[in-house]
Amino acid sequence: MAPRHRGMVSFMHLVDTHCHLNSEFFDADRDDVVARAVGVTRMIVPATEFRNIPKVHTIIEQYEGVYGAVGIYPRYCADWETSM
Repeated sequence: MAPRHRGMVSFMHLVDTHCHLNSEFFDADRDDVVARAVGVTRMIVPATEFRNIPKVHTIIEQYEGVYGAVGIYPRYCADWETSM
């Protein structure tokens, strides 16, 4: 079913390809932030550090249409250990 906006059917599906819902800035109102994303049918939350992966995983399990991406931000490459 296509999303509705002001009584009209919208065929535009927006994807936020880089939202940091795992940021501590969203800890208090993450549910509201996701709910206000009207028209956004998919969100991708990047884990830019190894230590962010568990929080990103928790978030993507909590919200429909929210997906995670795992990578290491270039600034943190020196901290990477092959044993991880």
